[in-house]
Amino acid sequence: MAGEITRFMIERNGGVSKNKPSTDMLGTRQKRRKAVNRILEQLEKIIDAETQYLENIPLNLHNSRNYETAEQTVSALEEVIDLLSEAY
Repeated sequence: MAGEITRFMIERNGGVSKNKPSTDMLGTRQKRRKAVNRILEQLEKIIDAETQYLENIPLNLHNSRNYETAEQTVSALEEVIDLLSEAY
């Protein structure tokens, strides 16, 4: 998938000029990978916070809208982490 995105961006920008230095801060794959890893770390912290929130909700409120929203948030973030991990 990452290769497809790279090819798309090269085609979209008309190729890469070898004479022109990259001004993109995330120009190399290594830099992009580090940026994605930082994002993954932040997403893990958010998941931990949401999970802790879920664990502190009283049992009689487990069918509440807030509980269901927090569950869906954790599930969606876990899916995002999986997708980013696969890409990088």
